[in-house]
Amino acid sequence: MKFALEYFLSKVVILFAITLCFAPFAHAEPSQVSGSSQAVESLSEESARLLHEYRQVLRQENRLLIYNNQVDRMIAAQEEEMASFKQQLREIEITNSEILPLILKMLERLEQYVSLDLPFLAEKRRARLSTLRELIDRPDLNVAEKYRHVIEAYQIELAYGRTIEATTGTMTGPMTRASIDQGGNSRMVHLLRIGRVALYSLSFDGKEAAYWDSRKREWQELSGEHRQGIAYGLRIARKETPPNLLKLPMMSPEPGMSPENSK
Repeated sequence: MKFALEYFLSKVVILFAITLCFAPFAHAEPSQVSGSSQAVESLSEESARLLHEYRQVLRQENRLLIYNNQVDRMIAAQEEEMASFKQQLREIEITNSEILPLILKMLERLEQYVSLDLPFLAEKRRARLSTLRELIDRPDLNVAEKYRHVIEAYQIELAYGRTIEATTGTMTGPMTRASIDQGGNSRMVHLLRIGRVALYSLSFDGKEAAYWDSRKREWQELSGEHRQGIAYGLRIARKETPPNLLKLPMMSPEPGMSPENSK
């Protein structure tokens, strides 16, 4: 505004000076008066032009003021956002120092649980935990990624408790007295897993059956009356027959043995 006013005043002073120059011709002859009239008209046009310029300068100044105010508000908002980011970074550093020990503890609990759980898919589950341990030790992964991988491992283990599965695997240890007499301590068998509460085995010829004793950590022989039930459960797990009631011996689970309690 100050600049616009100074600009206008300078133009007015120039016009006033020009007017003074023509003042002696006020009482001159008609020819001189005619020339003076033309000079006055010229001055009037100049005044109108200067007034127009003055108004344009005022409008431009108003636009600049509005723009400057908007820029000031944007700078203030950016400074507040930067302060917020700095505070979040400080909080993240604190959170990382608290979460990483929790992740390691969760992994240790999961490893302990898998080692004490039913011996199904043992190699696959141990390999998953080994990979998870390597991921946690990687410096290029942030804490959030490490936590996500641990949670995914927990979800996989929890899903085993809601499924029935038929697989084949190696059973180590005696199944029956006949197996001991034959000197066979390790052999391939059919395995039937009911959730994570029971694991049964059935020899390929269907003559020997056993269940996993979680307390004794060994296979226990089952009588012949349960072989048919295990064979039927295998067919259900393979979706070869509709689901039905299975009559099989089952041990009560040990307290505290679940991934939920391992967290």
